[in-house]
Amino acid sequence: MKSLRSQLLVSHILPLVILLPLLGLILLYVIETQVLLAGLTEDLARQATFLAELAAEQQDIFVNRDEGESFARETGAQSQRYVSLYGADGNEWVVVVEDDAPDAAEPSATELEALKVGRVQTRAVLSVDLAQTTAEAFAPVLNAQQRLIGIVRVTEHIDRVNARLTQIRLLILGSTLGALVLAVGLGTYLARRTSQWLERVTYAIGGLAHGEPISEATERMPIEFRAAFDAVGDLQTRLRESEETRKRLLANLVHELGRPLGALQAAIHALQQGADREPALREELLQGMDGQVERLKPLLDNLASLHGGLSSALTLHRAPTDLNTWLPQILVGWREAAEQKHLAWVEEIQPNLPPVNMDANRMAQVIGNLLSNAIKYTPEGSGKIRVLAERRDNEILIAIHDTGVGISQQDMEQIFDPFYRGQNARFPQGMGLGLAIAREIVDAHGGRLCAVSELGTGSRFEVFLGL
Repeated sequence: MKSLRSQLLVSHILPLVILLPLLGLILLYVIETQVLLAGLTEDLARQATFLAELAAEQQDIFVNRDEGESFARETGAQSQRYVSLYGADGNEWVVVVEDDAPDAAEPSATELEALKVGRVQTRAVLSVDLAQTTAEAFAPVLNAQQRLIGIVRVTEHIDRVNARLTQIRLLILGSTLGALVLAVGLGTYLARRTSQWLERVTYAIGGLAHGEPISEATERMPIEFRAAFDAVGDLQTRLRESEETRKRLLANLVHELGRPLGALQAAIHALQQGADREPALREELLQGMDGQVERLKPLLDNLASLHGGLSSALTLHRAPTDLNTWLPQILVGWREAAEQKHLAWVEEIQPNLPPVNMDANRMAQVIGNLLSNAIKYTPEGSGKIRVLAERRDNEILIAIHDTGVGISQQDMEQIFDPFYRGQNARFPQGMGLGLAIAREIVDAHGGRLCAVSELGTGSRFEVFLGL
């Protein structure tokens, strides 16, 4: 039973194979001992009443034992049942004993009291062995004064109604076998259909992995199989996106590392060819090499931050931070960078801002990334950088607004995706990691990082932190 089809087949039919025969046996026992026995006792009651009327016309049978025995044998033979006679006190008078006759059973005290007032009594003696299960009826024999002078007992084994029982047994047996055959057929069909759907799902998944379109059969799958197929399809899409991201990462790495490494190599070659003998040229080359190395550091920092975010949950070292002290310290270096580029600098920090429980170093990385982009993509000498910090309800807003080249609506949908570099002037270089890492840090603080921009009109990035 290694195949799924055989296991499904067994799971479908095994309960029925066990239950149907058991139900058939229970049904047969109920019919034989309850329905059929009830009908038999009613028939015996009518037979006993009739024989009691005959006995009332032959009262000598309760005086003369020979006549009583003759009456019992003749009436028993005519009715094909066992007939016995009892006295008015309920004691045995004449009991005809045959080889298969049931044991004599005198009426109980309760039954005797009912017989004395003219009521017929019936009983069923049940047994696990059907051959020993009997039904019997006691009918009172009354004289002209309606006094009890004797009792007629009519008895019959239930298995003597063999013809009817045989028909019932055959009917139940046939029904049980038919149900079993139907169950096996239906179970086989259901197991086969389920395994076929699974085979189709497997085939469709294999085709999807090779870029084949979804077939019509897949579209008509049951909900559960369709859900499994859709889940695999989503996984395949994510794998494809991951592969594309990997390719972009490699291309970006080559692009970003190529320029500084090329400059470093050129400077090294110049030094090897004797440039080190001229102090001024040597100093210029060394400063250039140092600058190229400095430009590589942010790239490495971003890659390290990205790896930390992907490999495990971002770890924050939170502490209550006074924004009125912390934020100006962060802005000093960036204000000087903006002034060197001849950009207008505006700070609007609301006084007495409440402290925020945050990782100051991580949030400094966020603000630095946003300010670096704002300064980088604002034209020299004709732009403005505006920094806003204020309380809004239960949040602190830190906004950075520039009048630079702006971001197109197409790029706005993906600017926070790792490795994304847009098509306009806002994203001509870089790894495409800064904004992705910034959003990850803000999200880890339970805050929000939003952006509003139009191409050619500047950009506004807003950081919301809860109090």
